[in-house]
Amino acid sequence: MQPILVGTNFSDASAAATREAVQLARALQAPLVLVHEVEPIEHPDTADPDTRRFHRELIEKAHEHMAAELKVCPSDVDVSCRVELGQRVLVLAALTESYQPRLVVLGNRGEGESSFSVSRRLLAQIRFPTLLVPAPVARQLPPARAVELFLDGLVPGRVECPGRPA
Repeated sequence: MQPILVGTNFSDASAAATREAVQLARALQAPLVLVHEVEPIEHPDTADPDTRRFHRELIEKAHEHMAAELKVCPSDVDVSCRVELGQRVLVLAALTESYQPRLVVLGNRGEGESSFSVSRRLLAQIRFPTLLVPAPVARQLPPARAVELFLDGLVPGRVECPGRPA
């Protein structure tokens, strides 16, 4: 089954995207793949030993963050994690081609977001349905009870969000 692929940088916007992706994965009974990219400070193939050690430390810390995110995911959702060293957009674009996801979910910082943001650059490169989830806002919005999905190759339909009030 095609997974839902979620890019995370552990920000509030990414946390909001992950929460929505978990609900969609549950409703669609789809596996979820959380991806974090560690941006190298030098090209990994030509980096000196200190830089390589620094990259390894960043990757280890990312794995720790991912483990914490896995602990809060419900047990009825099949979740896996990937931590990759590379440029964010290139890594995510390559993984979308590899996984052929049903949906890509990304956090979006919202107003004032740079046109050079990862989400905007990725949208220009991939050919898969993508959901941008805004960062949490100051006032709490009521939770969604259902989501209308219109994905290529699928019949449009309404998906109820289990566990959300009617």
